[in-house]
Amino acid sequence: MASLDDINTPRLSNKAILKIADEALIQLNPNQTIPVPIDQAIEIVMGYVIIPCPDLQSISGCDAALAIKDKEIYIDEDIYMSEKYKRYKFTLAHELGHIILHEDIFLLLDSYDDDIDFHKKCPADALYWLEWQA
Repeated sequence: MASLDDINTPRLSNKAILKIADEALIQLNPNQTIPVPIDQAIEIVMGYVIIPCPDLQSISGCDAALAIKDKEIYIDEDIYMSEKYKRYKFTLAHELGHIILHEDIFLLLDSYDDDIDFHKKCPADALYWLEWQA
């Protein structure tokens, strides 16, 4: 994993984030299907694999983690298997936000374990901005 000193947290405005989100929605859901098939967009259009991970939330404090280089999204198994489909979709959309908005940062991480470690060691202010934006 790259040094945390190498990580530059962007400070995007609400307007910039909305513009990026609108462009992604058009690209990933061209038929404007409602509800948005976020899992299909991530797996089929973007080529990512969604992997349920037992106890991810309790072990790491994260609902999901990325391995961008391997095109993998790890999601807590309880969320993956939950009847609360909206929570599952929100978590995937949040990770998609990281992929789109923060790809350059997450490419500095070599694995899922690096992502978990990053969340534990990242300065609170930088982590706040990354999570809020996603």
